[in-house]
Amino acid sequence: MRYRALGLIRLSAVAMLAATAVGCTGSKPDHPGPSVLSQRPSTRSPQPSASIITSAAPSATDMQLARAAILKLADIGSGYKETPYQPTAQSAQDDAALNGCIGRPPSPVHQTAKVFSMQFSQGDTLAILASITFVDTLETANADIEALRGNRAEKCIKQSFLEQYRRTGGQATVSVNPLAASPTGNEPSASYRIKILAQTANGTIPEFLDLVQAIKDRAEVSATFQDVNQPVSASIEQRAMNAMLGRL
Repeated sequence: MRYRALGLIRLSAVAMLAATAVGCTGSKPDHPGPSVLSQRPSTRSPQPSASIITSAAPSATDMQLARAAILKLADIGSGYKETPYQPTAQSAQDDAALNGCIGRPPSPVHQTAKVFSMQFSQGDTLAILASITFVDTLETANADIEALRGNRAEKCIKQSFLEQYRRTGGQATVSVNPLAASPTGNEPSASYRIKILAQTANGTIPEFLDLVQAIKDRAEVSATFQDVNQPVSASIEQRAMNAMLGRL
């Protein structure tokens, strides 16, 4: 059975990021883990482009920019499987709850365009998902990133994970801490490492999820990087984030 992971602010996703699904090597968890954006990979036939969610007042220009900049396989290297990601109604509710907890409105209130990447997975454990959201003003983007790195963020992220575990009947211990070094260069950003100790039939297995968001003008670039037993390498996270930010 696969874990579900967290999404970010306006990843509706990233805000809270991204939502990937990942398996456990050698053992099966008794219950699925959480996801703020979550859902298992779609069973529909792969699409030629990334999954897209538009806002109530979309901008064609913003959508074009987001589609051009979104994470691609070439940005992270070979050896990954690509699966279309499709958010759900529950993921939108979880996103709104988390945004409310950190003091921000639901994502659609300000978004003018949103694009999800494919879900990239390697083996049974490593998974990466990204999104790019354009918001209406620079002030909105700055307020979002400040809220995501504010005093309430760690508590709200943890609360969101635990609520989703309670919803599925699972049991886990969750810790949330800022990443020691941001993988986003000089752009304003917020990044956290979530460590989940989930109880399984074969004992307790550590799962690591790095949740990263940066802004560039009105664009909010979000990604989740998830693996079991060890975090995704910092070099992969830097490559992914820098690739998207560099195209904006």
